[in-house]
Amino acid sequence: MCIDPVTALMVGGAVLSGAGQIMTGVENSKVAKMQGQLARQNADLALAQGAYQEQDIRRDVAGVLGGQQSYFASSGLDPTVGSPVVLAANTAAKGEVDALLTRYGAVRDATTYRVDAANYDRQAKQAMFAGIFGAATTMLNAGTSVFQWQGLHATASAGKSVAGAMRLPGAGYGDASFDTSNPFRIS
Repeated sequence: MCIDPVTALMVGGAVLSGAGQIMTGVENSKVAKMQGQLARQNADLALAQGAYQEQDIRRDVAGVLGGQQSYFASSGLDPTVGSPVVLAANTAAKGEVDALLTRYGAVRDATTYRVDAANYDRQAKQAMFAGIFGAATTMLNAGTSVFQWQGLHATASAGKSVAGAMRLPGAGYGDASFDTSNPFRIS
């Protein structure tokens, strides 16, 4: 069986196009997976930075509280009663609010990064499927085109040549023969 050049080109083009679509899907999937991994690392980093900043705020507040106690003690006031205690309580409360807000911000940022990572993972799967389905669609379309081409080609070659004219099977054009070189009988 001999394959005509047009069929070979159609099949070859489809194979190359399908391979290209699969390779594009694989590469896009790899990129999305790397972006997902970076997003997960950023989530871990955001939590670590938040924890450090939270502890840093608590250390600063402890230093301020110690400074207040020293000031009151050096001024002759008892730092465990009265206004010094109220001031220390307010300082500690504000410091704790700042520390908790810092933790909340870090958790919020980490959650955003984790959502991004999940989206990138989904994109990686979609890119792979898009490459595979794109290649399959290309192959099916090429198969249809080859079938149509061969159907047209086979119909013309299946006829019987009679003195320069070709009789097409099933073509009742009023004559027993039909001139394929001049199908519209243009003189």
